[in-house]
Amino acid sequence: MPAAIHLYRHMQSAWRDVVTPWLAADGHARGLVRSHVVVPTRGQAHAFKQRCLELGISLFGVELLTPGLARARWLARMEPGRFRPALGREFLLFGLREIIGRRLEPLDPAREEDRPEWGFLKSLQSDCERALGDFDDLIKSGFSADDFPEPILRGVFGELAAWVEKLGCDFAPRQTAAFVRDDEPGPRIRGRLLVHGFSAEQRGEFFNVAAFARCFDDVTLTLPEPEFRGRKALDETWIELWETALGANAVPIDEPGEPPASCENVAEVWASSDGLPDEAARSLEAQSDVIVGTTRAAEMELACEKIDALLKRGAENIGVVFPTSDAAHLRLAELLVERGIAFVDQLETAAPVPVEIQAQRALLAFYRNDCRLEDLLALWPLLQATGEANGQTLATARDVCERLFDEHQTHSLAKCMPTLIARAEERRECKDVAVVCVEKLLGADNEFAWPERLSLADALKCFSAACERLNLGEIPGRAALDEFARHDQRVLPAPIVFSLIESFIPAKGAAEGVPGRGCFARVTLTTRRRAEGGVWSHLIFVEANAGVWPERQEASCWLPDEARAALNARGHGGIDLFTADDRAFLEKRGYAALARDTGEGIVFTASLFNEEEPELKLAPNSWVERVRWQALSHAAGGAVPGHEEIFDRLARRSGGAHLAPDCVGDAQADDSSNTRAHARCAPTGWLAVWKSRRDPAYPFDEYFFCAAPRKLADVRLGVRQIEAGAGDPASLWFSSVLGAGAVDWGVFERAPNKIRGQLAHRLLADALRGDPAGGQFCTMPAGTAARAQLDASLAELRKAWPDDAYWESFHMELAEACHALLGKIFAHDAGGFVATEYSLPRDTRLQLDPADEDSRICVSGRMDLLRLDKPDFHGASADIIDFKTGRAGTLSAAAMSKKGELLQLGIYLEAARTLGAANGRVWLFKPDASEPACIGMEELPEALAGLRQIKRYLEGGRYGALTEDRSEYSFGGGGWPIACAPIPHAVLKAKHGVTFGKAVSHE
Repeated sequence: MPAAIHLYRHMQSAWRDVVTPWLAADGHARGLVRSHVVVPTRGQAHAFKQRCLELGISLFGVELLTPGLARARWLARMEPGRFRPALGREFLLFGLREIIGRRLEPLDPAREEDRPEWGFLKSLQSDCERALGDFDDLIKSGFSADDFPEPILRGVFGELAAWVEKLGCDFAPRQTAAFVRDDEPGPRIRGRLLVHGFSAEQRGEFFNVAAFARCFDDVTLTLPEPEFRGRKALDETWIELWETALGANAVPIDEPGEPPASCENVAEVWASSDGLPDEAARSLEAQSDVIVGTTRAAEMELACEKIDALLKRGAENIGVVFPTSDAAHLRLAELLVERGIAFVDQLETAAPVPVEIQAQRALLAFYRNDCRLEDLLALWPLLQATGEANGQTLATARDVCERLFDEHQTHSLAKCMPTLIARAEERRECKDVAVVCVEKLLGADNEFAWPERLSLADALKCFSAACERLNLGEIPGRAALDEFARHDQRVLPAPIVFSLIESFIPAKGAAEGVPGRGCFARVTLTTRRRAEGGVWSHLIFVEANAGVWPERQEASCWLPDEARAALNARGHGGIDLFTADDRAFLEKRGYAALARDTGEGIVFTASLFNEEEPELKLAPNSWVERVRWQALSHAAGGAVPGHEEIFDRLARRSGGAHLAPDCVGDAQADDSSNTRAHARCAPTGWLAVWKSRRDPAYPFDEYFFCAAPRKLADVRLGVRQIEAGAGDPASLWFSSVLGAGAVDWGVFERAPNKIRGQLAHRLLADALRGDPAGGQFCTMPAGTAARAQLDASLAELRKAWPDDAYWESFHMELAEACHALLGKIFAHDAGGFVATEYSLPRDTRLQLDPADEDSRICVSGRMDLLRLDKPDFHGASADIIDFKTGRAGTLSAAAMSKKGELLQLGIYLEAARTLGAANGRVWLFKPDASEPACIGMEELPEALAGLRQIKRYLEGGRYGALTEDRSEYSFGGGGWPIACAPIPHAVLKAKHGVTFGKAVSHE
């Protein structure tokens, strides 16, 4: 196998002396010959094509491959039976989890002798991916499971290797390494091969590429020249590895004259601790620049302007290097599109997978977590999107589930199903939820629930049936799963099987139709590894803050650096195991190589603050620190300020120069970093709106919870909506105008006070139902009969709860509260006709303004207990009783008028008067020793005075807000979306007074 290995210091030299002649080689004498080029990444393949386009080199007959594609090519040409199939990573993780789970089963952490192994295996169970990655490193370096330092790891991975062997499969790295070392000839591929730009950092792909090279008779290889710094470094052993594999000696590329233009001094200042000589320092100042924005968004604007300026000066090939695809990358792409600058985007932009795939993941989580109520709610909006749950909104579904949880105190939907089915006959929302649960998810008798142990084939059958019931399509990768299930028919714990199926359902996909794909341009958005191998005129390293990049390297706990170094010292003859220091060294070398292959200039951009943590000041990374220190040291003759001061100066110098015209004055008036950051990010015109919302002297306008005026005759509100709106009009706007409320996504939690109140209301309603007296009214039962009914209901309820101290205590507190309230009811002198949980008639209207007959709106609500002296309202004396087992406000006309406190009780009394009651009172009963409080009909004019303000909201369309401040002890927020920037309550209070002509007090 004739082979040539060329060592380059500058990529431009490799193109000049090796790549360009290789591509332009005359093939007419030999006939048309197919050529193959292998590069480390897809990004480098794109850069290779663009470089050929710039140089006018034809790629006719040349195929570019990455290591993965190269492996697929030589494997496809192997004769059948020579190699066993390689087992994929998903299946290896499945096997590893099964082994760990099986070893954990007999162990008891309560036993002293089992505790160490149990703890080790539990840790391993939570970090399977990293442990398998370490095992993969061992195999690539020619080691085995026996080389793990811990006996438990040796046993676990020894079992994994035996299991793979039993399946008739192999590990892909071991398979490829065996082929490279095998003396038996491999398949032949006609043509030539160029392996270009692989550094020591790509050592994991060595065997894939070397195996492909074995199939060719003509191989050319280009490798970076080693640095020869001190001890024998990784790049030297990397070259020796290729020399051994190809049987050729590496030859450095000679520079015939002056070396190509390079910014390697910018890299040298980072690598050297002695500083740079004067000439190099002068070139450093000319070739490097540091730009600091106040925020990450401001930084991207400055980077965009720098790109625009470089292009106008004739820059040929600009690379913008990101640490990863993130919000900053998306922002810069948007800015480039807005400016009309063409660019190539090599970073993946993640996008949601189709809703059917999202529903499959949520459905699998629902069954994996034993059909919890919370997982039903996570699945619900996806079922709505696919048309399988059109009946009720997510908020309604959560309300149904929350009531089920409050009653049963369990997260299991299966245990709540009998109650849900029973309520489906009475309530439409329960019926819609029950239909989905019975027909699609669990079945009438929970027959769709999964068993605790099952085989993979049975799990696939169950899940496919569930997807079919919900019209979600087939599982991605089903053919591979079926093939594996044919070989592995063990009955295993369901969570392990779930994990395998889940690994085949993608969580995110690639965005389609994004700019910068499938094109060539003078600007490239890329990452460090994808930028390597290119020839750049300028490079812009963005997000150059400490902690962002260089990446902090941490040693693995399963194969620590000490163990890796000891294994490397054994002289195994394979590729070395990298330690954390090795990875950090190679990353730094990668950045240095990029600087060396950049001809004209390097720009670093960083930010002073992060929008997500505006109070945490950011620092520059070590490379930026060294560059600025060296430049300032040379300019100042040695006296240099501190790094933090340098960084602050840079941020001030860049701040305010690029703001929108109407924002410059505001930024100059307030020199704070946060103000400048906001001004730069704010669209023109929006800043004025933003300020007006926070101006206490400016009234609520169309940008602040407003809507079209409403005709009062068409308005229907619940009494709770009115009460909430009297306290904070924002809540009325959300519920009445927007028609949406806050939906809690948290896990259901026990709330003893809330549940106690709900049960007390229900139990008292059952105890106070006497003989029917017409309509919703009954005769008041005797005290002994009511107490007997209450005791029977309490005893029946206790049987449904676990027999433990918690529920015994809860039952005692509930019984005490119920008996106290029942005693107060019978001690109260009122009419003999009762209605429990009395709902207002649908046509009940409430007059918001006593002076305006046209201010009547429809209201709805339900009274806890209504007592009349006759079985209808006409001319009756009414006593309305409301139970409060927890905290309650003060029942008074003044509190209702000023703060809207317990306003719903006043509305109930007014509704009774409207329905024909001659007189009456509304009472507040508590289970404690306090006397019942009440207000009478004669106090209603004062109590309901706040309803005039509700009328103003509805008729004028201006609502505004009086939302309480959020604090460490009170969430506040009034139902506003969490993303809304809060406005101080004092400001809202002043704005409310300016808007509506009077001060509003909530004191």
